[in-house]
Amino acid sequence: MRMRVGNEMLFDNHDVSVMEMADAREWRGRMQRLLLERFGRPLCCFTLNVPGPRKADDDLWWAFREGVRRICKVSSRKGFRILYTQEDSSVTGFTWYGVFDAEAEELKRGLMGIEDGDRLGRLFDMDVIREDGSKISREELGAEGRKCLLCGKAAAVCARSRSHEVSELRTEIYRVIRMSK
Repeated sequence: MRMRVGNEMLFDNHDVSVMEMADAREWRGRMQRLLLERFGRPLCCFTLNVPGPRKADDDLWWAFREGVRRICKVSSRKGFRILYTQEDSSVTGFTWYGVFDAEAEELKRGLMGIEDGDRLGRLFDMDVIREDGSKISREELGAEGRKCLLCGKAAAVCARSRSHEVSELRTEIYRVIRMSK
């Protein structure tokens, strides 16, 4: 959990359970459907790619805030008007929802530029959901799938086969964050 004290965020050292992660995934899905029904416009759902049981701490909060800042900057530069935003935070991590007055495919291309722009962007998961509720994949826009942070192979393959220890991945994640500050 986190709480704000002045301008500081304080986090406990909670290990997230599988059930808590499943509940968080279900909650995100409900929020996405609600926002799509309410606005009928493309939606960005931004989270961090963080393996392991700890999903919220000061460094991850900083990376999340940097991701939101980058989304807003790209949106301004490309003329994507943000109609609505909402943030959720819990022991399961941080989520930013943004409803856009933009073409969904162009929005996804812009956000892929953030994800692919540097090593910190590799930690970002910026899903774009069309008005009909379908998620736009990188591959459908002609882009390659995400690469593994450690070895450069397809991230999905490494995750599925558990090619790397969670501790190795987390060490690299925190190194990337420190180097980006």
